[in-house]
Amino acid sequence: MPFGKSVVCILVVFSVLYGGCALAGEIFINSDPLGAEVYLEGKSIGKTPLRLVNRERNTLNLSIVKNGFKSVQDEVRLEGNERSKLLFYKLLPLTIDFIVYQENRDVYINGVLAGRSPLVIKNIQPGNYDISNKDNAIYLYSGTYDKLKKTTIYEGLFATGLFIASIAGSITIDRNKASPLEYSLRISPFIAGGILTYDILKLCKLRTEIRRDQKTLKGIEVVPWGGEVDRELFTAGVELIGEESWEKAIGKFKLLVSMYPDSRYVPLCIYEIGYSYYHQKEYQRAMEYFEKFLYQYPVYEFFSYGVYYLMETYRKMGNHQEALRIYDNLKPLYLDDVTGEIYKLYYQLFTDLYENTGRQKLLLLEDFLGELDHFMVQYKDSLYYPDILFLKGKLLYYYLDRDGGVDIFNKIWENYNYRKELLLEMEAVLKGK
Repeated sequence: MPFGKSVVCILVVFSVLYGGCALAGEIFINSDPLGAEVYLEGKSIGKTPLRLVNRERNTLNLSIVKNGFKSVQDEVRLEGNERSKLLFYKLLPLTIDFIVYQENRDVYINGVLAGRSPLVIKNIQPGNYDISNKDNAIYLYSGTYDKLKKTTIYEGLFATGLFIASIAGSITIDRNKASPLEYSLRISPFIAGGILTYDILKLCKLRTEIRRDQKTLKGIEVVPWGGEVDRELFTAGVELIGEESWEKAIGKFKLLVSMYPDSRYVPLCIYEIGYSYYHQKEYQRAMEYFEKFLYQYPVYEFFSYGVYYLMETYRKMGNHQEALRIYDNLKPLYLDDVTGEIYKLYYQLFTDLYENTGRQKLLLLEDFLGELDHFMVQYKDSLYYPDILFLKGKLLYYYLDRDGGVDIFNKIWENYNYRKELLLEMEAVLKGK
């Protein structure tokens, strides 16, 4: 697979996406589903996923609002030493989608035929439901109507029997010779009749409620279920990326975006479409999707890779100044990758831009040097520490401080001489290769 960043091996990215912090001056806000309106101090600032930069307050009052979902209010405290903060909100729906997977079953809701499975029933109101599978059909009743109806009928039959028995008993009693107990039996028909009347009224009310809820089915949308839900489409696209089947992968990701526009996978689909076009050398299309990802669907885990590939795409097209403009517009850009892969990519990009812009952008390399120093402070016990140390030495030796680069190379000779491939790379640098 080409060297770069793809989700081909990390569907677990969402465990990173949905929790954790890293990066200064940047706040990433995301939600499931996407497209929730974000309000900061009561003012709308955009829709999720959202990236905020250059914060001024330590405490933020946020509201996350999306039609059809419960709103979320949150007070976020930002510590002074945080380089960034990642916020994720799982929004609870006001209605429910009900998927029937079994094939060729009639599906009834409150006694009304909704369709034939497999299907998706959308916009069901939250509540208590009875679901039964019998006679090759699936029945869904809201409010436990079926049980209430049966219970009420049984009560009514019992009250009817009691009413008939009490009438028969009262007829056989002699009024003049009746004892107090026997006399009380004479009023039992009225009691049993009252119970029976109550049950009849209860059945009428229940029937009215069932009819009322049946009318609410007008708001329910029933659509066929195609079997390829968003996760399955995303997984299929990722597998095609791994096989370098770029065109087929693009088709899967575009299908997901069109069918499930609120899916949490949409941002990564946009990124992967750009990634696929990039490897097909369709740079104009790749540029469009990387820009869409960065400005409309910024996701923390892949944000720095999106910036890299957008800048690299412009570089491939020979437009170095536009690549620098992207860098300036998206600062502060902080790299945070424990594997060191992203630093290697940016080293090649930044040094090439530096060499092709009349050496106007020394600040570009100084910013990158700061990122390498940050890695070595944060991940000093990382297995990749020697690689980043070498990258820093090479940056200093070629561009910023030749003597400083030599000092770092000497440290590598002393402490990491077991890394033969690293020593060979270092010798090549010193020999000017």
